[in-house]
Amino acid sequence: MPCHNVTELMRIVLGPGERLKSYRFLKRTCGGAVGAESLLLERFRGRTAEEILALRGDTFPESSGATSDIEEFLNLKHFFALRAVLEAFAGLVEAGGPDAACTIAGVNYDGDDLIIDAEITLGIVTEMIRSCGHCGGG
Repeated sequence: MPCHNVTELMRIVLGPGERLKSYRFLKRTCGGAVGAESLLLERFRGRTAEEILALRGDTFPESSGATSDIEEFLNLKHFFALRAVLEAFAGLVEAGGPDAACTIAGVNYDGDDLIIDAEITLGIVTEMIRSCGHCGGG
């Protein structure tokens, strides 16, 4: 039976200096990974939230190393979802509401780590990908 829930979950762990330690991007319904659950972690680990937010969607795909349209789409999906959570957490966009890509579900601390749990609205993230012009639909 197909799933009609278009919300996905993301957990971001920021270490000291708000540097990315890890993230997980999962489907809400089954807990399955969206592509690989931490597809861009090796690329972004150790970068500050500010550095990640400074990256632009229109130039990211050219440097992503994607070898197929599907891989490029998944890279962009992870990139825009990660940015949406960090933007909402930083107060740069409204977090929540019908037009928000991200709703912050919780913020916790574990020692030196900051853990951000969020819900990602897939349709809005997909629109971000289309508007950047790299999916073939924009």
